Amino acid sequence: MAAEWKRYGYRRIHLLLQREGITVNHKKVYRIYVSEEFQVRKRKRRKLSGHRGKSFVEYLENSDTVKLYNEHHLEIGEISRNSFREITICCVTLDEFSRFSARIENLLPLGINVKDPVWCVSIDDLRVYVDVFKSPSVFIHYLEVRKRAFLSELIDADDELDHLGLYFKHNDYPQTAVEITKNKKNASVLWHGYRADIDDYYHDLLINPEDASLPTRIMPDLIREIINLLDASVKLGRSKAASLLLAFGAESREDMATKIEEVLAHQKAKGRMFPLLFASKTDLIFYIKQPGINILSSDEIHTHALNSFYAVGKMIRCYSLSNMMAH
Repeated sequence: MAAEWKRYGYRRIHLLLQREGITVNHKKVYRIYVSEEFQVRKRKRRKLSGHRGKSFVEYLENSDTVKLYNEHHLEIGEISRNSFREITICCVTLDEFSRFSARIENLLPLGINVKDPVWCVSIDDLRVYVDVFKSPSVFIHYLEVRKRAFLSELIDADDELDHLGLYFKHNDYPQTAVEITKNKKNASVLWHGYRADIDDYYHDLLINPEDASLPTRIMPDLIREIINLLDASVKLGRSKAASLLLAFGAESREDMATKIEEVLAHQKAKGRMFPLLFASKTDLIFYIKQPGINILSSDEIHTHALNSFYAVGKMIRCYSLSNMMAH
């Protein structure tokens, strides 16, 4: 019986013997079963890519550098943890997994450990991200916001693309959820229907391609120009600079673009540099370099920024815009 039914254990074999009218002690069945090496081999559990991602991040965290190899086992480079500001572990599934992955955050109130979130996305939804995100800086900022949404008990979305729609609509939507539920005990909000614009785009793309309007983040042309230049830059800190600009809401970005235009005009008229202090949730000082004006040296910019910091008594982020390029 064990030879015929290889996946049967000794207990099931013992039960089949009883049904055949053979009376035998289950311990004897076990001894024979083991001596004949009929033990059922346990199937190894395959680790999901999310587990492999976590293992790699742990290895990266505990090593000075990690060498990278190609498919021919030839070294092609090395990386270190200090080279990355943010790390997002992504698990891409071939099946339609978005509904479950979008709601997996609901395990948090049950006490299940999700302190190291894994972004699970189906291959179909990943193609949507390729279509929608034309800027690497905007995509990186979305991942930062998505990670905070994962850890928020206030975000309950039915679908992964609802998160994308929430980002386009509210930008920092985890913070929006906090503001909506402020002073409301045990408040819960179901974020539903935010993917509608994305669905409409693909519907129009199929039926009326000329009318298809790609969903995107709304931002002033000047801010978009800065983001595009940051995308093309290779300077260290460009991702952080872009993230700071993208963190502002729509009204703040409009106000920022207007003030930058005013400073550019003022500097052109006076022939020298005028620092721009933009006060908001995150205070920024811009030093805008443009042709035809006297500019401050790096040391002078550093000194002025420190004096501004001491004057207001709090941290201010300082950036220099050279031909609209942030350092």
